[in-house]
Amino acid sequence: MSLVETGQRVYNEHCYFCHGYNGDARTVAARYLNPPPRDFTAKNARTLSSARIAHAVTNGIPGSAMQAFTARLTPAQIKAVGAFVRAAFVDRKTHRTVRYHSPENGWYDHAQRYASAYPFVDGRVSLRVPLVELSDEQRAGRDLFLSSCITCHERDDAGAVEFSPRPLSYPRNGVTPQTIDSASAASTYVRSAPPVPPSLQAGATLFQQNCAMCHGADGSGRNWIGQFIEPHAADLRALKLSAQGARAALRARIETGVPGSAMPAWRYVFDTAQLDAVVDYLCGALIRAGCGGRPPLPISRQNH
Repeated sequence: MSLVETGQRVYNEHCYFCHGYNGDARTVAARYLNPPPRDFTAKNARTLSSARIAHAVTNGIPGSAMQAFTARLTPAQIKAVGAFVRAAFVDRKTHRTVRYHSPENGWYDHAQRYASAYPFVDGRVSLRVPLVELSDEQRAGRDLFLSSCITCHERDDAGAVEFSPRPLSYPRNGVTPQTIDSASAASTYVRSAPPVPPSLQAGATLFQQNCAMCHGADGSGRNWIGQFIEPHAADLRALKLSAQGARAALRARIETGVPGSAMPAWRYVFDTAQLDAVVDYLCGALIRAGCGGRPPLPISRQNH
């Protein structure tokens, strides 16, 4: 594997949340950060050498959200990511657009399930078009775009759509904000999870509406918010719970929150039945080791 190829892997693992898969910093994080993340494709970035990029990765940039990565990356990895950023984004010689909406990133059957929203994503249909002039399919696509896509795919012609970022620990159930809010609007992962058996559907719905914003639809925590917050959102699939009292321990963690993290106490949001439903879903579908010795249902065997 070449130096640039190694750097691309490192970049896609640690850097895209702020700088974007294409290096242009057109990310949700850019709406929150001041100063914003570096746009490596901009004209003022052409003087950046791979060594200077590596220096920023090593030491961070004071006064910005760019932190030092020496605790996470080896010197070889830092050198590689500097080489990749220079070659791919500054010189634009080696990079091909990365397909983000893949199953590995938690996007289940994306092309088919989001087909009706594509015209609003790429601008073929404007959000300014009156609803009465749209077909039933286009209205459904518009609703899907506004509920799941616009967080990342804001359109310049959106007009009345505004982003108002504000710190929230969880989305507000039953509340429709007057503006599309990057933090409290529906997670972009809400509609991307694989289907589940009817017995787990109640918990799955609660999880996708409230928890996927940080933990991802698949529970991996590998969406941008989950990786942006410190400490990172837990990979729920990898939770190791002892068989004895596993469900009770998991429920208590959800109910009371996790001190020193962004995980809030959900007892103020969920009632008893909802807490139980979420635990049932986690134990029955997401946590690889199951809870209490019961393994989760394999995704490939779940009822579709």
